[in-house]
Order: sequence, then C-alpha cells, then structure tokens
Amino acid sequence: MRPEQKRLLKIGCVATVGFFVALLSLALLLSPRLRQRVEQRLHPSDTVQQKADTANRSR
Repeated sequence: MRPEQKRLLKIGCVATVGFFVALLSLALLLSPRLRQRVEQRLHPSDTVQQKADTANRSR
C-alpha cells in the first residue's frame, strides 16, 4: 500500500469515528431517556445511591 493510500485510510477512519461520536452526542443531547440509561450504565452505584436517597426523603 502506498503512503498516500495509508494516509487517506487513516483520515477516513478518524472521520468515520468522529461522525459516530458526533451522532451519539447529538442523540444524547436530544433524548433525556437515552441519556439517563447511559448514565445508569456508566455509574450504576450512583443511581442506586440516588434511589436510596429519594426513598429516605419520602419517609
């Protein structure tokens, strides 16, 4: 593979990844439910603690 082909391939890969990152961030920005699900997957202990806090407040 020629060097200019490798360079174009790298640029294409970076552009593709960037496109999907931008698409995901736009989806998270527009959908509160999706954002909540992602936050629960990233920080499950935080959501358990929040549920416990709200349960304690309601008593």
